[in-house]
Amino acid sequence: MKTTNFALIENEFNAAIKSGDVTDDIINDILDEFLFFCDENQYDAPMEFLLKMQSHSKKQGCLYYWISAYIRFIQNDLYGYLSLIEEHIVKIIEKYGKINSQRAFESYLSVILSKANDRRFLKKFHGILKRQCPDSAFERYMRYLCAETENKNILKKYLYEVTAIDDKWLDAYTGLGDIYSSEKNWMEAIKNYDKATEIEEPWAELFFALAWCYDKLQNYEKAIDYYELCLELAPEYRCTKNNLRVLKELKKMSSAVVDIDKKLKNTTENQNAGTIPVVQNNSGLQLYAHQQDAMRDMSRKILNKDDYAGLLVLPTGGGKTLTATYWLMGNILDSGQKIIWLAHRHELLNQARLAFEKVSFSDVARRKKQYDFRVISGQHDKPVHIKPTDDIIIASKTSLSKGFTHLSEKWLKDNTNDVFLVIDEAHHATAKEYRELINKIRVEVPSVKVLGLTATPFRTADNEQGLLKKIFYDDIVYKIDLRELINRGILAEPIFEEAETHVDMEALFKSADAEVVLERIANDSFFDIDTIGESLATEIAENKERNNAIVRKYTENKEKYGKTLVFALNVSMAIALNAVFREHGVKSEFIVSSIKDKMTGVTLSDKRNPEVIEQFRNGDLEVLINVNILTEGTDLPKVQTVFLTRPTKSTILMTQMIGRALRGVKAGGTKEAYIVSFVDDWHNRIAWVNPEQLFIDENVDFNDLSRETRESAVRLVAISKIEEFAKIADGTLEKSVSRLNFIERIPVGIYKFSYLVPTEDDEDMTINCDVLVYDCMQEAYKTLFSWLPTTDLRNVKSATQHINDILFAEIDRLIGYRKKDIEDIISYYKQTEELPEFIAFTERDDYDVKKLAQRIISKPANEIQIMNDEWDSNNSRWKAFFGINNFTAFRMSIRHEKDKLQFPEGYKPTNLKPITQHEQRQIQDLPLYEIRQKFPELGEKIRQSIFDKFTDKEGFYYSASGNYRSKNKLDFQIDHITPMSKGGKTTPNNLQLLTRAENMAKSDGLNR
Repeated sequence: MKTTNFALIENEFNAAIKSGDVTDDIINDILDEFLFFCDENQYDAPMEFLLKMQSHSKKQGCLYYWISAYIRFIQNDLYGYLSLIEEHIVKIIEKYGKINSQRAFESYLSVILSKANDRRFLKKFHGILKRQCPDSAFERYMRYLCAETENKNILKKYLYEVTAIDDKWLDAYTGLGDIYSSEKNWMEAIKNYDKATEIEEPWAELFFALAWCYDKLQNYEKAIDYYELCLELAPEYRCTKNNLRVLKELKKMSSAVVDIDKKLKNTTENQNAGTIPVVQNNSGLQLYAHQQDAMRDMSRKILNKDDYAGLLVLPTGGGKTLTATYWLMGNILDSGQKIIWLAHRHELLNQARLAFEKVSFSDVARRKKQYDFRVISGQHDKPVHIKPTDDIIIASKTSLSKGFTHLSEKWLKDNTNDVFLVIDEAHHATAKEYRELINKIRVEVPSVKVLGLTATPFRTADNEQGLLKKIFYDDIVYKIDLRELINRGILAEPIFEEAETHVDMEALFKSADAEVVLERIANDSFFDIDTIGESLATEIAENKERNNAIVRKYTENKEKYGKTLVFALNVSMAIALNAVFREHGVKSEFIVSSIKDKMTGVTLSDKRNPEVIEQFRNGDLEVLINVNILTEGTDLPKVQTVFLTRPTKSTILMTQMIGRALRGVKAGGTKEAYIVSFVDDWHNRIAWVNPEQLFIDENVDFNDLSRETRESAVRLVAISKIEEFAKIADGTLEKSVSRLNFIERIPVGIYKFSYLVPTEDDEDMTINCDVLVYDCMQEAYKTLFSWLPTTDLRNVKSATQHINDILFAEIDRLIGYRKKDIEDIISYYKQTEELPEFIAFTERDDYDVKKLAQRIISKPANEIQIMNDEWDSNNSRWKAFFGINNFTAFRMSIRHEKDKLQFPEGYKPTNLKPITQHEQRQIQDLPLYEIRQKFPELGEKIRQSIFDKFTDKEGFYYSASGNYRSKNKLDFQIDHITPMSKGGKTTPNNLQLLTRAENMAKSDGLNR
């Protein structure tokens, strides 16, 4: 028992002297009590007592040197201490063979630790150990104390060396516990603290450390036990009482957390992965002649080559996704190979997945009975869940790039000779992230074949040494242009119109802070009710002036527009528009994806939709208004006109809306299609997608230099900009500019290009750019393009400013110049390492082979003669239509139409569809947003439990970093501690609160 009374210590020692029983053990025991007392009194004990002990320890040898050294130490003679202590160490080793942890603690550590900041002293002590007991546990521990590094792995290495030599070294275990605790590796910290408790009776600080670790692991039972043990030894220790109070409150909530954890272990269907059976029946799919031609060319050019990389070029509406999936199913999947399908937008991934389901029939895949798929992106599945058995991985290039390790280890390494890579929207494949991902795949699978899909035609001739040529080095496997598909009646001729509503959107938003709303819309990658808010969406939807303008446009052109499909913003707008149409005598109806009951707040599906669609299909309705339906998939023949009454920033949505009117006569549609955009006054604040511009972006051959193509391109792309500029120039520019000849105000050309900008949810937004070039700028742009390969472009903003100042600032008359154009050009070049091209466009004709097929049916004996005569006729219209050397396509088209006329029952689509067996997954493997969508009650419980977990005693929520407090939940985001991409689960133990900025910073760190 240790005493705290110095007189008792002295009496105890005097009694030992009197009895003649002054042994090493007696002196050690009394000295231990003395040192404890000296520690408490900062070594201010009577020197006479130490000298008396010194005189009686001469016979004992070892203790004499130690006590003599200790006297030098308290006299601050550190060199004298070190000299004598080395003698003591020599005697100890002679007597005991080594210095174990107990001897080090009793004899040296109190002195060493008191001089922890004296590096020279510590190093000299370490030098003694290296001379007398090298590679001992004590020497290793001194190496740890002397280490001048903050590298925790090195420090842990030293301490593990100590415990490997002497497993009773208490301070080594507590040191390891402290390091792991600082790294938030709570389980390893506990493991080492527990070992320390086994060596010696624990003290308050050790109990506190254990309690803290269990608290962080949310093991409230253990944490409370250790905090209580800490208080037993030290009732006022640190903030233990407060911690204990908070934990007891949390313990009350822990039953709810246990309930959540239990529910999270239940399984649910993973809609983004599963098995699709091959239906043992005919698909009923009727491929057009150009699709059949494309597949024949793909088989001929790709299947017999060991290495291939080429492009399939079909215009919008030409069915490139169906053509590709049909061919892949029959030639790649059916032969046991596997597919990676890459795209940069979530909607493209969904389209690809649906297309594979559409071709999952035995007339397409003759051998394979089923296949496994997985869709991967920021909104779908994660790379960490990839399985070796997956046959198709449909993925965003960003998510697959970040999770490439999972792809490599779980999938590629077992399929090094059987992988086929498809790149959708392949004209974006020159982006750096695409190139890096493609190269990584090629390193892992040298024999991988690559097929790019695009609606944007271009040449990759040998003399064009651009990046696209390097990626798709086998050039174009098959191409058909927009003109031919329009001529063949597969696509309708689009006629684009704009109708101004004269509604001032800024004025409409004044009551709700227009600046904030417009800024939010401008920065959002999409546009819907979530972007602008429910109330503002309703203001737009129910605006009488706007709705009347829409209806008036239809009624004044009713005969021209015919059967019309209207795309509305929300349910309120659909209902309001329908009422106005009916007031004007128009047979109209509306359909919506869902309606929320105003009394209960429950979202209900609208069961009347199929009936309304059938009425429209049968001609009983003239106008059909829809919200979030009919962008794709539903058969609606003879739609003459599409009204775009909702703006959008999504190119995918706009393409889908336009596509509803582009069915040609052969596809059950019309010869011409009207695309009518309703334009509100947003004061040029928002970069809405222009449908006409988008159509040209996706279909124009930039390299066609014919006169008619140039004229059409200028008419369709640049004319609105020229007219707009002409109006502005006459009213606002300097007189010297307004005196210019009109021809000088018209651009000499237009640079047209697009590049990708990443968004927060692991997809990319396409930035479409049109840069008009006038006489006064031509030389500047030529110089710019010569500079780009040698200019430092790491900072786009800085490079833009530099080029603006040097090349454009001194030009006297910069008609139409925008610095943003330079920034876009630099961004495009930095991403693709290519210079932008001028656009071109082709005209169209109208031809139909159906009449020829009918003639042949009436005179079957003359079939060959009729076809040859038509092909060789003087007007040569069919050669212009099909291509001068493509008699085969002409003949196949006639026979296809003839077959359809004679055997119509064979072309009826089957009613059978593959029933996808979705992969089963524990709920905790889903992201939180998906849990909240599929299981709203559980999702809300999880969300509330995290906010409860990060609530202090004053009711403030605080971020996990401890750097921010607020009572507003909107200031925080719920984040995974271990990301799902690295195997983390959506459980209360793995979720934390972060501010938006902290969450973004964390994401940046993980992505580097």
